[in-house]
Amino acid sequence: MFRKRRRLAKIFSAGLLLLFTTAAAVFALGAPESPTVPFHTPLDSTKTFTIALEETSDAIIYDVHLASDANSLLVLGGIYEGLYSHDPQTALPKPALAAQASVSADGLHWTFTLRDGIRFSNGDPITANSFLESWLWLLSQSKKRDSSFMASLLDIVRGARDYRQGLGPAGSVGLKTINSHTLEIELVSPAPYLPSLLCNPAFAAVHPSNRKNGSANNPLEIIASGPYVVDQAEATAITLRKQPWYWDYEETASDYIKVRFLSGRALTLTYLERKIDWSQAYIPTDALRNKQDLHLFPEFSTGFFYFSASQGAYAQAKVRQALSLLIPWDSVRDISKQVYPTDKLVPTFPISMREVNKVDSVDHELAFTLLQESGYPQGVGLPTLTMAIHRGSQLLEAAHFIAEVWSKELGLTVVLDVVPLSVYSTIPSQSPYDFAYITWIGDFYDPFAFLHLWSSDSSYNLGNYHNPEFDSTIRQAVASPDIGDRQRLLQKAEDMLLTQGVVFPLAHGLSINIVNTTLVSGWYDNLLNFHPLKYLKRKD
Repeated sequence: MFRKRRRLAKIFSAGLLLLFTTAAAVFALGAPESPTVPFHTPLDSTKTFTIALEETSDAIIYDVHLASDANSLLVLGGIYEGLYSHDPQTALPKPALAAQASVSADGLHWTFTLRDGIRFSNGDPITANSFLESWLWLLSQSKKRDSSFMASLLDIVRGARDYRQGLGPAGSVGLKTINSHTLEIELVSPAPYLPSLLCNPAFAAVHPSNRKNGSANNPLEIIASGPYVVDQAEATAITLRKQPWYWDYEETASDYIKVRFLSGRALTLTYLERKIDWSQAYIPTDALRNKQDLHLFPEFSTGFFYFSASQGAYAQAKVRQALSLLIPWDSVRDISKQVYPTDKLVPTFPISMREVNKVDSVDHELAFTLLQESGYPQGVGLPTLTMAIHRGSQLLEAAHFIAEVWSKELGLTVVLDVVPLSVYSTIPSQSPYDFAYITWIGDFYDPFAFLHLWSSDSSYNLGNYHNPEFDSTIRQAVASPDIGDRQRLLQKAEDMLLTQGVVFPLAHGLSINIVNTTLVSGWYDNLLNFHPLKYLKRKD
């Protein structure tokens, strides 16, 4: 009996083996194939392009939806890529993960066709659905206090604003995948700047695991969609290495990008030793090996003071206006030694050396009248005003001047702090300051790149500003199909900010870069001061 059962067992074992083998073959047909990493010549550490940034206490923000400072965006621009990227010479948009795009005659329907075979750095395919899910996730995060500053820029998409604010379903958003490589976008009004907007890393394809984890607490775990992945991330240096799945791998100029944080003598010595290819950190002109290494160029940016109080005395328009009328702003501009002084928020082209008309902006009589009407006669009763400038802004003297005027004229106590920019700029709604300074670089060539900062429903309302008339004017401008009407409305919106004492422009920007002229290729001056990492190379 025992032997008979054993023979049966052998028969069943053979049958089960055949069954399992067949089943395995069947299931394998439907199982996702594990892609083989493309073969490339081994990376060469001598093909490293080195960038110097000013040593700072502001850490790099690796969460692509929270980063708003230039240093973080420089690094993230090498890790993430979207439908478009910046042309290195002009900073205008050029197709990246999109092979082509078409737009309807009315400008409301855009169709994007993705490149064939594009993948994330772990080999997973990047599809039209990758973008749809990334953007819907970005919009869904907008309800949080630490949401992306870019989310509200997608309000030009039908249904995006309502979904972002929890007033509509995801299915109402004008995003649709036709197939795995075709994405359609429906807008509420024409937005010719859409390709420029989509260059920003915030609108890149973000891998599901990075979306699930929220902020990138460990940069080494970021699954990239761009030309590089993080190889090392330390406080003093960051190294990016070329990622093998990138669609334009062969045209990515350097095997490694190294970002070093340096200042003072260490910076200068490292430059003199030819260990820096491009420096955004300041090096004294008398220490330059070659005067042609210094690149000065106008920038589509504006540096300005602004009120950021969301409640209390300094959130009142009349109080802000009164304090503004006590300051000789031209003197502030002179003290801060600005190259392109201005009294305008939005830069116009060409940017001139003297855009502001010098007038006496001080009006004591009107200032005290406004304070009286606000319930603070002669400034009596005004609470302590907290004021901040960020480290490296070189505006300490100008800030002291403003504080001293308010103290002298009103007996106002002003507390001035010099702090990392992130303390008050990363999440404006959590800023501990009533009054602060920032330099804002437009992400695309359009006034809206500056004015959206002040909309009530902006996901990055820099000044915590709420004005229904301003909001209405911006919405009318965005919806207007007439270019002239749009410009008129945007100018009206800017004038509101200036006359209501919300923002106080000092100067349009001047980019300062030190580039090793004889050794560097792929780096060009441009008005956005954007220099995509994939093109940067140290010549052999």
